[in-house]
Amino acid sequence: AVEIVSSVGIKAKDARVQRSAARCLCNLAINKKLRMLLLDLDVLTTLHSMSRSLDVVSQRFAALAQTNLAVGTRAEKDKML
Repeated sequence: AVEIVSSVGIKAKDARVQRSAARCLCNLAINKKLRMLLLDLDVLTTLHSMSRSLDVVSQRFAALAQTNLAVGTRAEKDKML
């Protein structure tokens, strides 16, 4: 399911779809058990793309998701680099 949200978020042209995908990834990134999975699935690429969206709300949720991922353990932080 994460792969679908990630791919839809990066390809969507509709701001509402981007916004929903960014919000979803933001909420998933809060979960400690899912952080490493998100990083393994290269969600950061999607989040970086969304943070450059023309939609300000999508930018905000993408930035918040990146922040949630950065709060993790040392191994998770190393994976982000």
